[in-house]
Amino acid sequence: MPSARQELLRLLATKSFRLGEFKLSSGGASDYYVDCRTTTLDARGAQLTGQVFLEEIRARGWNVQAIRIEGFREKGARVVIVDDVCTTGSSTVQAIEAARESGFEIVGVMCLVEREEAGGRANVEKAAAPAPFVAVFAASEVRKEHLAIST
Repeated sequence: MPSARQELLRLLATKSFRLGEFKLSSGGASDYYVDCRTTTLDARGAQLTGQVFLEEIRARGWNVQAIRIEGFREKGARVVIVDDVCTTGSSTVQAIEAARESGFEIVGVMCLVEREEAGGRANVEKAAAPAPFVAVFAASEVRKEHLAIST
């Protein structure tokens, strides 16, 4: 039986990963597209996403009070910022800034898929410091799984 992480990778590769020519929201062009919503909004995908994120948070020893900050307003709460795809990191950086402005202590930042381009990791790491940034999957992992399934 595959692990939750392996099952989630397979779902991302089949439901969310596409090869072709795409214009990204960051303005860049790419030969692939990752739309995590098609996985995270799937019943099993949502369950696996939550499970894998929680396993990562626990494995890192982050003692958090919230993983999602919308509507949560306890100043000083230890939180983890979560995003689906990181390309330039701008939406993640905005979430980090908003959390700090709300008085939260950021203990970690996570994304489901890191595209490994456009300086996203460096931008997020700089904004998150001293909290670490963790990508559950690299886009290259999802691409590799997609290609393995497709052949």
